[in-house]
Amino acid sequence: MWMRRYLPFALFCSVCLIMVSCSKDTPTEAERDNPFDAVNEQTGGDPFELTATIAGGGIQLEWTAVSNPEPDGYIIFKKMDDETFFQVSTTEGTTWMDRNIQNGHRYQYYVLARLGNHTSDPTNTATVSIDTEPMIVIESDTTQYTATRDVSLTLLAFGAEKMRLANTEAFEGSDWTDYNSSPDWQLATGGGVKRVYLQVIYESGDTSAVSTDTIEPAELNPALSILPDDSLFINHPDVQLSMPNAGALQMKISNVADSSSVSWHGYASLYDWTLLDGDGEKVVYAWFRHDFYASEMATDTIRLDTQVGVASFEWSSPASDTLFWGDEITFTLVTETDAFGVERGGTAVVTVEGWDPIPLNDNGDGSYGLTYTTSPSDHLADNGAVICTFMDRAGNAAGEVQATEFLTFIGPGFEQEFSLGNTGETISMVWIPPGSFMMGAQDDEIDADSDEYPRHEVVLTEGFWMGKYEVTQAQWEAVAGYENFYWPGNPDRPAESVSWNDINDDFVRVINFAPPNGNPWRLPTEAEWEYACRAGVDDEWFWWGSSYDNLGEYAWYDDNSIGHTHDVGQKTPNPWGLYDMHGNVREWCQDRYDSGYYETSPREDPQGPATGWPRVLRGASWWAPDRWCRSAKRGMIDSGDNRHGFRVVFQSASSP
Repeated sequence: MWMRRYLPFALFCSVCLIMVSCSKDTPTEAERDNPFDAVNEQTGGDPFELTATIAGGGIQLEWTAVSNPEPDGYIIFKKMDDETFFQVSTTEGTTWMDRNIQNGHRYQYYVLARLGNHTSDPTNTATVSIDTEPMIVIESDTTQYTATRDVSLTLLAFGAEKMRLANTEAFEGSDWTDYNSSPDWQLATGGGVKRVYLQVIYESGDTSAVSTDTIEPAELNPALSILPDDSLFINHPDVQLSMPNAGALQMKISNVADSSSVSWHGYASLYDWTLLDGDGEKVVYAWFRHDFYASEMATDTIRLDTQVGVASFEWSSPASDTLFWGDEITFTLVTETDAFGVERGGTAVVTVEGWDPIPLNDNGDGSYGLTYTTSPSDHLADNGAVICTFMDRAGNAAGEVQATEFLTFIGPGFEQEFSLGNTGETISMVWIPPGSFMMGAQDDEIDADSDEYPRHEVVLTEGFWMGKYEVTQAQWEAVAGYENFYWPGNPDRPAESVSWNDINDDFVRVINFAPPNGNPWRLPTEAEWEYACRAGVDDEWFWWGSSYDNLGEYAWYDDNSIGHTHDVGQKTPNPWGLYDMHGNVREWCQDRYDSGYYETSPREDPQGPATGWPRVLRGASWWAPDRWCRSAKRGMIDSGDNRHGFRVVFQSASSP
């Protein structure tokens, strides 16, 4: 049988005149969206894709509908052997059946699209040749294989009056019947190639030779997957089974290997199924068959896990209950065992209010843990809840588990009220974490003085608390017991006209005598002051940039102070919550001043020169020009006046 059922042909159609319009003033270019254009990537100029098929008792033509624009219909042309093409039919659809055919001839067809009075050029032809002897074709979706014994036949025997069909060449049990060009037929049982034989009697009384066609039983592919097929565990008994390309008509599905109590039913490539109750390993069994034979058993296995539990969750730290930058926290989650033993392959995630989620590592023994180092990106937490969520490998969620201990994390700008000795007065302090920065002016910094160089790295190994505001008149009077201010009677303005000795003798010494003692209160070192002022930005003049524009939003200085101090905290604070670092009053530091100190300053925790006088002043005042407001600006003086004040630091990591 050199003649098979489907005879596809590549067809080319010239551009339909009505389907391509172009201005006579515009050069014609290839239209890639036009299905009749040869450069169209999808059609190659042939949108029809015409095929000719021996089926249904004749020759079946099929083609693809065209658009752009939509045609009114299609015209079919035909010729036999070497005759001339003639119009045989019209249709609005995309199929047409030709039953006016005879054996021993070659038939050719082409199709035109019609729109109004215009048509496209003819396509190339599709050709079908019919044997001189009767032709028999076993019809099947796959042309070579069938899963069913019940098939349709197409017979081509022009002038036949009677016919007989058989599954054997001897035509056992076959009777002559009236000729029918498209009879139904049942193939023989069992495996192997199936053959159908045909013989006809013509109107003249002549009997034809025997014609035959063959087809093979479809191959059974017993394959079974429990979806999703990339998962070893599931947490629900209702699943979907995948059995693609089995080639079957029927199947059996069972949760046990014995199929005797299971009925055959129609084959489906996807099938909903319910596993046996109870956690554990589950096996699904499948069998397939068609009209010719049955397959071997196929199986797939999955683990049903519906239980999850957490035995404990806790965190610990070698640091105190209050954590700072760089402190380590160890989180540990212990799960309960399930039907498969310890919980491996799950996902445990810790959350602390305001922090990014922290995934824990699977230790492989049912526990999950991680030692985490706090960083500047972690938000402040004041008695924050520490919560862990756990989901096992099957997708079961244990819900939120909260550790019994709450967590306090102090980052830059964490604020706390401190008592000023036994005075009953309090002071607002913010936490300044340990860290490093580049101290001094940048190489190209305008208005920088020589004592601001060289720019050098400083490492502060310990954090400290620093006054959120400059010490006020009210706080000074509560501790020192007297006042000598230039602008007295303003409790919320900074304490001014105080010397370095006044501060240490009448303020710092007094509050250090009160519990907890140990001299935790002091003035900041010059390095601590600049580190806190810059608030993590050491490559600009100010923390907000390198320009005097908008300076008045952040500082009281000569352009906006109207010649006096102002209540503290009226301007924008820096990112670490410190106010008035760039103006209002200049601030005393603990260090002695040396214009060349930066040349020899130690890298870690510099304390200033061991000897000398005067003392360092940092920041700017209500009297100062804008260039003095820069973060790197240094100053010094012997005694204080109404331009000078201070703020204090508390050295301990916890409040008094």
